[in-house]
Amino acid sequence: RFNLHLRLDHIAEVWAVDKPTQRGPAVSVEAFNKDGGLILQVFGVGKEGRDCRPAWGKLVAGLEGLTVEVPA
Repeated sequence: RFNLHLRLDHIAEVWAVDKPTQRGPAVSVEAFNKDGGLILQVFGVGKEGRDCRPAWGKLVAGLEGLTVEVPA
């Protein structure tokens, strides 16, 4: 069993990132602290020679922006 705890009080920025590659887009969600350090990077690993599953790209594209700022 895996249980991820992410402290929102340490996150300053979260980005949905779409990086083009020769095998298609590599889509990730990335979180950074106030100093620009990477805290979290999540990818939807693709199959059949692709860098991303289409369902993962749709999920990331559908994420809503944070409506309340959390102090970093």
